[in-house]
Amino acid sequence: MRRLALFIASLLTALSALSQISVGGMPYSYEGGARPASSGKFLQLGAADDFFIQLNADTVRHEVESGYRALYVGNVCNVDITPDKYGIKFKRDDNMVWRVGLTSKGAASIGIVFTEFNIPSGARLFIYNPSQTAVLGAFTSENNNSSNVLPVQPLASDSLIVEYIEPVIGENSAMRGRLKIGSASHNFYDIGELRRANPNGGNKCTPHVNQAAYNNPFKDASCALFVAGRVGRAWYGSGQLINNADKQPYVISAAHLFDTTEDMKQTVFYFQYQTPKQDTLVVGSMELTIAGATSLAYDQSIDMALMRLNQTPPKDYRPYLAGWDISESQYGPLKCIQHPYGDFAKISFSNNNPVKSYITFDRDKFIYESFWKVARWYKGTTQAGSSGSALLNPENRIIGTLTGGSSTCTSPINDYFSQISVQFSLFEEPDKSLKSWLDPHGTGITSMDGEYLYPDDNGCERTSNIVEGDLLGFNSLTGTLSGYQSGSNSLGYTEYAEKFEFDDDMTIGGVYVLTARGKYNSSSPVYLNIYTKNDGGYTLASQTIVKPTDYSYSYSGELKSSIFTNWNKREIYVRLAEPVDVGTECMVAVQKESFTNSDSIAIYQTVNRIGAEGNTAFFKSSGSWVPFTQYPQQAMSAALWIEPVVSLTHPSAVDENSDNGNSLTFSVYPNPTDRDVRISAKGSDTDALKFQITDISGRLVKEGVLEFDEGVATIRMPDVSGLYMLNLTHNGHTETHKVIKR
Repeated sequence: MRRLALFIASLLTALSALSQISVGGMPYSYEGGARPASSGKFLQLGAADDFFIQLNADTVRHEVESGYRALYVGNVCNVDITPDKYGIKFKRDDNMVWRVGLTSKGAASIGIVFTEFNIPSGARLFIYNPSQTAVLGAFTSENNNSSNVLPVQPLASDSLIVEYIEPVIGENSAMRGRLKIGSASHNFYDIGELRRANPNGGNKCTPHVNQAAYNNPFKDASCALFVAGRVGRAWYGSGQLINNADKQPYVISAAHLFDTTEDMKQTVFYFQYQTPKQDTLVVGSMELTIAGATSLAYDQSIDMALMRLNQTPPKDYRPYLAGWDISESQYGPLKCIQHPYGDFAKISFSNNNPVKSYITFDRDKFIYESFWKVARWYKGTTQAGSSGSALLNPENRIIGTLTGGSSTCTSPINDYFSQISVQFSLFEEPDKSLKSWLDPHGTGITSMDGEYLYPDDNGCERTSNIVEGDLLGFNSLTGTLSGYQSGSNSLGYTEYAEKFEFDDDMTIGGVYVLTARGKYNSSSPVYLNIYTKNDGGYTLASQTIVKPTDYSYSYSGELKSSIFTNWNKREIYVRLAEPVDVGTECMVAVQKESFTNSDSIAIYQTVNRIGAEGNTAFFKSSGSWVPFTQYPQQAMSAALWIEPVVSLTHPSAVDENSDNGNSLTFSVYPNPTDRDVRISAKGSDTDALKFQITDISGRLVKEGVLEFDEGVATIRMPDVSGLYMLNLTHNGHTETHKVIKR
């Protein structure tokens, strides 16, 4: 495979539809390429003004105690910004709009936390930079949560604008939403700077998890954490989803990342934070985030933090609940998946057995011999940003979480992980014990295997037409023609598609698009289009704008110093606002309305395929799809590096049951569910179909007889979140479905 130069981009990527978890749309300021109104008022971080308050952002870096593996990235200042106090408000299109700006001189990125966030249905919140090259949102009422707190991932800019849009009801123009920005972080880095090819040598000696050909699904449990601490500092660390009896979205990490449990409410979690498997030198996506968590168990003396995410990761996040083992006798070889210096998931290996040990720094703080020591890594190491990452035994179960150590690339020795066995039952109090949450029903288990949160028949899969042996790149047209075969060119083609065929009816929830070249132009947006098959060809079923992103960065190190503002060598995840049912065949396309010399774009394509039967790439000419084998120049068989995330359209369908000549097929959906599940029954007799719902302990919580309307019945699930068993009984035959209530 041709290796591609690694260029590091900033934190904000092309957020097409959903992040933290947000939905699509654009702020008013972006309409027609217009810039934000100059009357927008900016709050000065650290500067006084007749109108603006002084926010006193501390721009001085402080010493951080050695030994720990948290990465100190910025300082947090408390603010009190509400629509009633700052910014401008105006009415537009039957909406009230609030717009306010913040700026902090010298910041590489700014993060904000809404310490009050509760907005009505129909309202939308966006955050973007003044140059309009990056945008987050929209955040909606779906982001409301019990803590009323919403942390927002840092924006790679020294200024940002908050724009809130709320529908007006009747004659009352007063805003009903409760919004308060309670803190802002002046960050010395953005993730793009932290993920340069050689931060302190770490990237050279620790391979990316996909580069190491590590195929265990544990990597889908790993997440990076951005913590806006309430005592004035911002941190990066690592964590992972962990399995439990009730299949709840629990994340385990290190207590020292959080000054208090309140900091967990102000934490952003990055999932699927990996480089692409096909080429780890392409910069991976950073869109799959979740905002905020609630503390379940926390204790500094054993450096243990267990949290429940405010929102269950959706299907297309492909969340994996990692297994664990509390046995006190553990053996090598060992592994650790982490995010050193805010990088994509990396992996370290040790052939040693873990050794029960005390910690060698800050010794008086921790309970004696409550740690595993890894004496030496034979490949890789840990670094700042690795705190909270899991130590895995040969069965890929968690046995500890990283506190710190002294390992480096040149001396990869002596790292310390808090033991899961100690965290599990040393303390009896539920708020200090993993046992109370991982084994809440007291079964006495000492280990649990990992599993995906969504079962195989109800989960998502990232699918691709790229196969082993394909070389990826882009073809430049030659002679009198200019541009790229899979992008902008003088031939005038503006839309390119990858064809997908499936064995079953499938639904697309999002799409990964990998761009070799690209430059944002606000007057010529990029679209992701999905076409479904019909008798006459293909019908456009979905169109999503790929939101603009600032990919400005300076790079120096192994590669030549350069400055770019583009979509070069990027993986962009486009999450659809509404999943699209595509049947067994579809086209997934990238389109620009027009191309100019200043906004070129090229999608990665295969460059070495032979034979027309291997072609899955198409371009649109005169309204028709034409295969790359008929390209006017350099005609060739090819595939585009476009990868949809798909799931079965009818996930929980079971085999037919025959009884007394009556045949029924059942489906249970949605699963997981926030409130109701629907039972779809196809057959000649839906009379006397009974149901029972039991919790994980077998206790009956609900029962009754289903009433069908056109083959569909609805059941209201219990209010308490958790895993339930739904038993359906018909003519003496009982069928059981597992249902997750979020």
